[in-house]
Amino acid sequence: MKTEAEKELEFEIHCFKGMLKSCHTYGGINKDDRYLIKYKDTLGIKLFNEILEQYEKYLKENYIIEENVHTDPEGLTYNSLTKINKS
Repeated sequence: MKTEAEKELEFEIHCFKGMLKSCHTYGGINKDDRYLIKYKDTLGIKLFNEILEQYEKYLKENYIIEENVHTDPEGLTYNSLTKINKS
């Protein structure tokens, strides 16, 4: 059974990876990105850097970015990540 602290850490890592995925999709991952900075505090610098490095590599090796796949009624365009078929 996981402790409350373990559950919170797991959730924070999940959120961090989601934000990394979004940053990767829209311009790339930068450690000093305003959307990522808060995770340095919550995860600690060592875990932050470890996850960032591993997940960025995973995203680059397993997904391609498709740009402008959708335009909303206000004219904003959206990108998408597509899993690379490695078979």
